[in-house]
Amino acid sequence: QSLQAVAHYAGDAASPTESLVRISSQGSLVDRCIHNREIIRIDNPDGTLLRIRSGLGDLVPAAILIYPVQKLEQLKAVIEIATTSMLLDEHVELLENLEPVVAISLEAKAKG
Repeated sequence: QSLQAVAHYAGDAASPTESLVRISSQGSLVDRCIHNREIIRIDNPDGTLLRIRSGLGDLVPAAILIYPVQKLEQLKAVIEIATTSMLLDEHVELLENLEPVVAISLEAKAKG
């Protein structure tokens, strides 16, 4: 399975594609998410995994969520979210409820 970065926010790369090139998915949490099709949630990560960067500065996230977007058991995308406050179960549930909408939107975009 190959990935194509299509968007990023609060990263330090110039483009989404550069973000993906600079962070190899080989053996990473994203790679594990792709192969196992499971949600990966890390609360209170250390500062070596990921930092949130913007024009105002950078910080260690309070939580990281890596979410596989699937439709009919076919992987459509992997969404990586780093938050500045703790993730609640309600936040993950919101993503679960939005997953079909995101998958259909990605399919429509791919068809042009």
